[in-house]
Amino acid sequence: MKRSLTTAERGPTTSINRRRFLGGSAGFAAGLMLGGLSARGLAQIKSDSRRGGRQPNILLITADDLGIQLSCYGFGQIQTPHLDALAAQGTRFANAYVTQPSCSPSRSSIFTGLYPHQNGQLGLSHRGFRMHKGLTQKAFPTLLKAAGYRSGVLGKIHVDRDERFDFDWRPDYKKMLEGESRNVQAMAAEGGKWMREGGDQPFLLMMNYLDPHDPLLPQFNGLPREVIQAKDVKPLPWAGGKQDEKLNERTADFFNCVKRLDEGIGLLMAELEKSGLADNTVVIFLGDHGAPFTRGKLECYESGLQVPFLVRMPRAPRNQVREEFISTVDIVPTLLDIAGVPGSAMAQGVTGRSLAPIVRGEKVRNWRTQVFGEMNFHGPNVLRPMRSVREGRWKLIHNIEPTDRATWLLFDLQNDPYERTNLAGQPQHVATLKRLQNALLSWRQQTGDPILDPKILAQWQASHQKWKEKNVIPTEDQIA
Repeated sequence: MKRSLTTAERGPTTSINRRRFLGGSAGFAAGLMLGGLSARGLAQIKSDSRRGGRQPNILLITADDLGIQLSCYGFGQIQTPHLDALAAQGTRFANAYVTQPSCSPSRSSIFTGLYPHQNGQLGLSHRGFRMHKGLTQKAFPTLLKAAGYRSGVLGKIHVDRDERFDFDWRPDYKKMLEGESRNVQAMAAEGGKWMREGGDQPFLLMMNYLDPHDPLLPQFNGLPREVIQAKDVKPLPWAGGKQDEKLNERTADFFNCVKRLDEGIGLLMAELEKSGLADNTVVIFLGDHGAPFTRGKLECYESGLQVPFLVRMPRAPRNQVREEFISTVDIVPTLLDIAGVPGSAMAQGVTGRSLAPIVRGEKVRNWRTQVFGEMNFHGPNVLRPMRSVREGRWKLIHNIEPTDRATWLLFDLQNDPYERTNLAGQPQHVATLKRLQNALLSWRQQTGDPILDPKILAQWQASHQKWKEKNVIPTEDQIA
């Protein structure tokens, strides 16, 4: 049983309250529809979703801390045949991005279609951070359930409070923490059993795998069958830190976790085929942010924000590679489109668009030419306020609290794919820098970024310093 925090652990009772802490974000949230759906609204969703005929099943799969280290993305150090097969059966998005390179905030966007600074999930849920109250009832599980779907989840949710999400089937997450979601054989068997139990009712099944998250276990329950050794690998080309044997060992263990994940996806796809439901099931696979190495996870470099994103849809083109910039804020609009739920059911403020037309091979007009990312907190003791924008070959990162970093980082990804050379101070790139700075500011204004207000940023910094010094976990009424 989870113990209650002591008064000392909670911190001083004079801590800032939620509205002061979130500032503009809390004000922005006032414009969101947070109070849940009325009975009339639920009935309307169900009615509208049935007009298009039989609804497809949805299998949404996430991998924890997985960047684009898959062979279908051109990564050569390991082979991932099962994920490669999934890519060949559908669409591989070459430029897919998460909103924040940290677990809970990233996943909050998957659930809501909102950026973390919009939905309030600024850091890790198990360290006290929460979404704005009521938003779980505007998340996709509730909306799809209202459309007639039965819903299940295996593995961690790690957003807000897990129990606030409206899944019909959710096995004990404590077992997942004890390693069950690394047991990819059990994950596939349990998921397959649940898929077969629902009769004609469409299903939404979310499968959340712990691999390749720390601790990086080279083998679990016999997988992978052949363990990769440190002597046989090279560090990831973008990774920072000391290049030594320890980094090689960690890299090898990461690769072993990815191999085990790949085996698990193969087992899960076999269960889907066995169920007889594959021909009417949309499969979506993605990582929740980049790999757990220096300059990856927790950073707004490409290696922190870019993830694999694969979609297999019935009667859609196979072996399709699309270059559009997509974001995890597109997932909720996509799921609702697939299910026939009107977009008006989403929380207000969602800027994403459905990916379904792209997956069907259609030419989509006026698609975004820029994609945005952010970093806020990880735990209460890790504050790295950053905002970023990618446009074509160019990448701009704004370190809002620069400390030992430059305030602006501009990279030419065509000539510098690992973001080593900052061009922000070079006269020939002034126009590019200014254009991207303006784009970033416009996005922040349109989405209600709270730390545009220096007072709110100062409150974040003061709270971070206090939590860091006292090693406390903030309570929900302080930051959520």
